[in-house]
Amino acid sequence: MWRDLRPVTAVLIIFCLILITQSAAGSESLVRLVEKLCAIPSPTGYEHLMADAIMGHFEGQGAFSRDNLGSLYLSVSSGTPILAVVTSMDEIGYVVSGITEHGYLNLDRGVPSPHGLYDTYQAGHPVRIWTEGGPVNGLWVLPSSHTLSRVRRQRIMQELTLENALVDIGAQSREDAARRGVAYLDPVTTVSEMHHLAGGQLSAPCLGSKSCTALQLDSALKAYAARDASAAQFVWLAQAKIVRRRSGGPVCWGALAARKRISAPMLLVIDTFTCPEGAAPGVVPGQGPVLMGAGEDSPLAARITAAAQALDIPLQTASAPRSPVMVTLQDGERDVAALLLPVKFAATPSEVVWREDLSALQSLVFSLLTREGEGL
Repeated sequence: MWRDLRPVTAVLIIFCLILITQSAAGSESLVRLVEKLCAIPSPTGYEHLMADAIMGHFEGQGAFSRDNLGSLYLSVSSGTPILAVVTSMDEIGYVVSGITEHGYLNLDRGVPSPHGLYDTYQAGHPVRIWTEGGPVNGLWVLPSSHTLSRVRRQRIMQELTLENALVDIGAQSREDAARRGVAYLDPVTTVSEMHHLAGGQLSAPCLGSKSCTALQLDSALKAYAARDASAAQFVWLAQAKIVRRRSGGPVCWGALAARKRISAPMLLVIDTFTCPEGAAPGVVPGQGPVLMGAGEDSPLAARITAAAQALDIPLQTASAPRSPVMVTLQDGERDVAALLLPVKFAATPSEVVWREDLSALQSLVFSLLTREGEGL
């Protein structure tokens, strides 16, 4: 009897190995894509380089369009999409706001700081100034502390502000900096290089948002290749970091403009979930994506839960903090849910993401796309 089952068992083992190999290959491919997009600058208001890179992966194909803010839209079917998948593609960056007589650069931001110590964390890190003639390397520097008064030294050490921060590009004067191509309002970003850490962790500046951008690109490429079975619209938001407060919650500028162009009855937001130590009980990095739905009556949230169970993907849940993109898109007329990527040390130069969370989110999102295409 057992001898008769050996061929069947062998086939099942081989089939499982194939599935595991395909999943591992897909995860490796996504990690490489994240690493590639990490090097592409996309500060708020200057997202065109990221948008061009996304379109370049389709080699001139795909029905792309942009709005007046620079958000990118892709439809993978000719009919009305059933599901819209939305994420942001901008990162918090700086612009050149001044050049001192000794050739140092002053910086300013186009969006508010995510927290009070954000600029302090940047001190000593290399940056890139994106000039019309190409990138120019620089470094955040501070005045020599031994030349400062005790009061000013304490103030700078406690909290760095843009008023006393400088970027050194090696120029000797204002004219020398201009000869290197640096001009006012040139965008400035932290030099981003992804590092592979122990335990399947990845680290890089802005890694959370770049991972979401890459994950959506990966899903769109797969959906476009199988567009006969998919009815989805993909949206990469520009100026998503521009948020204004209101009584009903924060409003995301990019999502507010995109809301008028999204016709799908269901919206899936791909975003990040900040996981500081001890601040979010029940949400643990490395234990799966985070589901944030509109409520128990959300068919999309229920569909996500069912898909996670079918794929044996761990799914965490949270009700706060709500993504500004999600809040803006919840207009009461559409079913909106969010799948969030847990990020440790968010809004620092050393954001950490777990490969397992990224891979699980990848499988779950594409499963939803194919399920939607089948009308499930």
